[in-house]
Amino acid sequence: MKRVVVAAVLGLAAAVSCGDPLVDSTFRGAPLYTFRGQIFGSSSKLDLAHPVVRVAVFWSPNGPHEENFDTFVEQVGTGTDIEVPLPFVLNVFHLPAADQLVTGTPGTARYAVGRILAYVDSNSNGLRDSSEPIVGVAGGLIALYAERDVVAEVSPTGGFLPAGFHLASEPIQCGLRPDPEPSSSPDDCNVPLGQACGGDGDCGPGVCLQHFVWPWPQGGCALPVGPPTSCQPKNGILSHDGPITDPKTQSVWLRKCISDSDCGGRSYPYHCDMSRSACVPSAMMNVQVADDPKAHPMCPALPDGGQPLPPDAGPPPPPDGGPPPPPPDGGQPPPPDGGRPPPPPDGGPPPLPDGGRPPPPPDGGRPPPP
Repeated sequence: MKRVVVAAVLGLAAAVSCGDPLVDSTFRGAPLYTFRGQIFGSSSKLDLAHPVVRVAVFWSPNGPHEENFDTFVEQVGTGTDIEVPLPFVLNVFHLPAADQLVTGTPGTARYAVGRILAYVDSNSNGLRDSSEPIVGVAGGLIALYAERDVVAEVSPTGGFLPAGFHLASEPIQCGLRPDPEPSSSPDDCNVPLGQACGGDGDCGPGVCLQHFVWPWPQGGCALPVGPPTSCQPKNGILSHDGPITDPKTQSVWLRKCISDSDCGGRSYPYHCDMSRSACVPSAMMNVQVADDPKAHPMCPALPDGGQPLPPDAGPPPPPDGGPPPPPPDGGQPPPPDGGRPPPPPDGGPPPLPDGGRPPPPPDGGRPPPP
């Protein structure tokens, strides 16, 4: 018996010494992050018999205001071939490269912002070439990465962004967002916010959400705003399912978070949404395939459709490149050198600021004729 055991051990040692690994060569370790979703739709650019696309993570070095997918850079090693329509899983084993990060204010942490895109890998080299068309984009969610904690003042979400990979529902703020509604209660108002539930009875004075912006698998406890309670839980954050000016909008207190680990162990599709700073079931990425795929802008449009103000709060440049608008009081803009304004076109004296008569000449004589 001892000889058999010794022989088995020697055989195993010989197998290892000959270079046969005990672990499959395709094993890459535990992923740093996993993106999950489903792909659907159709495109004339796909083979009808085998409608296969390659799905991968793409980052925008130009930041969240960039909307041209051709400027996005694919993160090598994140892609996988998927037949339409099927679910997909993208495992990320490496951090984004330096040229995929957004360079912000010197001295602040860099970050990456991007999307999940689908393309036709015509030459099957596992990378998108410039001639290969993009045929799908994951709408509704934006991929984020921070090399270290990013403070709200320079964060693309307008709020604190912890180090690591994250997801945010679109649009992200793209500027400092207002402070969230503060909670006034020293406790949780007896509502286990975010906990799975089968009905309102599992949530104390709260409610069991089955649908709030998204479907809530296995339910989720929340606290509505208004009667019969005015309590504001300390571990909650106020969230809305529409514009707050719309009387039909529902507002509830959800479980507050800064990372997925704050969501009470709830699994996919629950996660910490960086746009809402709340634990919600929105992690499924829906990639729609089309001949000319579109996505909503990452940043919200301004109410007047104009351009955002520059950092110094000066007036933005006119969109057509023409002259700047007149001053608010209808007066003349000051001359560039700070001196007197130029004379009128007819050569007469310049208009007085108050529109009154000119003062008498210094010697008390009559003023010269115009």
